[in-house]
Amino acid sequence: MLFVDAEGDIDIEVFDNALNSLGISESIDDNEQVIVIDTAAPGIHYLAVELFSDAGTVPGNDYSIDVAITPEPCVDDGSEDNDTDATATAAALGNNPNLAICDADDDWYAIEGVLIGDDLDILVSFLDDEGDIDAQLYDPTVAQIDAGASVDDNETLSAVDVAAAGTYYVKVELFSDAGIVAGNSYELDVTLTPEPCAEDGFEDNDTDAAATAVVPGAYPALQSCDADSDWFVIATTFAGDDLTIDATFLDDEGDIDIELFDSALNSIDLGDTVTDNEQAEGINLALGTYFVEVTMFSDAGSVAGNSYDLTVTQLIDPCFADDVLEDNDTDADATAMGYETLNNLASCDSDDDWFAIDAFAGDEVTVTVTFSNAEGDIDASLQDAGLATLAAGASTDDDEVFTGTIEESGTHLINVTLFSDAGSIVGNNYDLTVSLACFVDEWEENDTDAAAADIPSRYLTGRICGADDDDWYAIDLQIGDIIDVDAYFSDDEGDLDLHIFDPSLTSLDDSTSVDDDESASATAATAGTHYIEVQNFSDAGTVFGNGYDLDVITTLVAPNCVDFFEANDTDATASSVDTTTDLFSLGLCPTTDVFDWFVFTTTEETDIVVEAFFSDAEGDIDLHLFDGSLSSLDDSQTVDDDELVSATAQPAGTYYVEVEFWLEAGSFTGNTYDLSILAE
Repeated sequence: MLFVDAEGDIDIEVFDNALNSLGISESIDDNEQVIVIDTAAPGIHYLAVELFSDAGTVPGNDYSIDVAITPEPCVDDGSEDNDTDATATAAALGNNPNLAICDADDDWYAIEGVLIGDDLDILVSFLDDEGDIDAQLYDPTVAQIDAGASVDDNETLSAVDVAAAGTYYVKVELFSDAGIVAGNSYELDVTLTPEPCAEDGFEDNDTDAAATAVVPGAYPALQSCDADSDWFVIATTFAGDDLTIDATFLDDEGDIDIELFDSALNSIDLGDTVTDNEQAEGINLALGTYFVEVTMFSDAGSVAGNSYDLTVTQLIDPCFADDVLEDNDTDADATAMGYETLNNLASCDSDDDWFAIDAFAGDEVTVTVTFSNAEGDIDASLQDAGLATLAAGASTDDDEVFTGTIEESGTHLINVTLFSDAGSIVGNNYDLTVSLACFVDEWEENDTDAAAADIPSRYLTGRICGADDDDWYAIDLQIGDIIDVDAYFSDDEGDLDLHIFDPSLTSLDDSTSVDDDESASATAATAGTHYIEVQNFSDAGTVFGNGYDLDVITTLVAPNCVDFFEANDTDATASSVDTTTDLFSLGLCPTTDVFDWFVFTTTEETDIVVEAFFSDAEGDIDLHLFDGSLSSLDDSQTVDDDELVSATAQPAGTYYVEVEFWLEAGSFTGNTYDLSILAE
């Protein structure tokens, strides 16, 4: 304080905000000065000015005040000097307390060990009233990726699923100072959420019990994670096989080990180097199951875990002990099989393989033998029960594929033979696939009542091919007609059921046993088309579907002058039939339908026998047999029941049968007859 003491003595005193005296100056000279060093309490302070004694020529005294406040210097924390990214202090994960920020003195922190895919969250905690703090987050190239610049307490920074591995940086700066102290204090919280080790599509295969089954081949882009073994299981094809397991990877991303075990988990080989890639192998192994364990020995690099490619190589020795189906070296020892694929079979020199299949006449059987011709040329054939070849494959290339048509229902044989050996192993291995194209019988497509096949009363052969291949037949009946239907089949090949329906599809009779054959019968209550359904209830056996014979016999209340085959009244309109034919309940009438003509064709020399069965008491019927030029071969014109004509050693060609109504008798107009034709 400046004044002239001769005009009056002035004293001064300084107080804190609680009016505690911090210093006094009360000299009797010009001027006074109070110095307060390191004030203890922040806030408002007071200066008291007192005229201690007046003097001079005027009352009182004039003075001037000069107040100088020297702030306490901003106190750095223990992390200094961390003023640049080059001198950044390593920040611990979690809470970093008791930090301080000063004006024009940035703080840099380094967050080390961040991996690709990790999430990073930063919280800078402070009171904005003491100074506004801003913060920025930088990637390993010191490119800014996030910033916090609010004017409130605290700042948050984050980086989700980071794209680069390495050290990330946090910069903390005092944007503007405030409050009662220089700078501001803060805490730094660092949360690092690691990217989970990516699991591959074979998980969870973490134990031998959950091992993934593999076959020889390449399995790329698999993932090995810490404390998460990968297990695989492979079966050898033959005794004497060699197995080689290769794991290909970069050791800089994590060291991977592999180990090969037998089925009892006894170690066979271990690959545990500290360089790229590992291999484990087993030589001349027994036939059985083997396990492979892939382990992350130590993680490293920029991502959690490590990726690897697994390659399984199997050197097959087919003829070391031959395959599991031996001995099937002759047709008598043939292995029974269905329509399926048999893998990992062995074809050895002078050691044919024989297989037995069942099929119905008309079925097409396709045989596929898959192999590498470079390891030995394999031939194969399809043979009937008499060992006659129906189809064969004998190329000099990889694989054999051929199709044969079954001529007679029953057991057929497949022969596989090593035509010539070659390559690095003795014999050759192969896969055998046998497939069936079910015979489409002459009545298809008759899978619904709307598509029912129109038939006379007769004997026929049908074929059921699968669950959706029921067979429907349609036959016309008059009121009072009786229909008897018998289906003959082997239940072991599939259970068939039999149903008879009236014209409105109301069930008249059913036969649904679980044994061979079914029989159903009904009496027509209404005139019109009636239906027979042969239903595939359940498949079984070795052949797809089932075959059956069907007898449809009708007992008519009166002869039907317009039967199924009309109009076949002349040779020109003769009904074509098979060389083996049985027809029932046909009709002839005087005047309107005197003649029925039938025609058939033979392909080789045959003996022909034709019979007509009827009751002569209801009308006399005669029978005639002609060759293709209509020259008579035989006639039967008795006045008894039934007629028979025949001809022996007839050449291949066309033949006609004429059935003639000769004489009316009995209680009905016309007569009913059954007809049997046999040419063989």
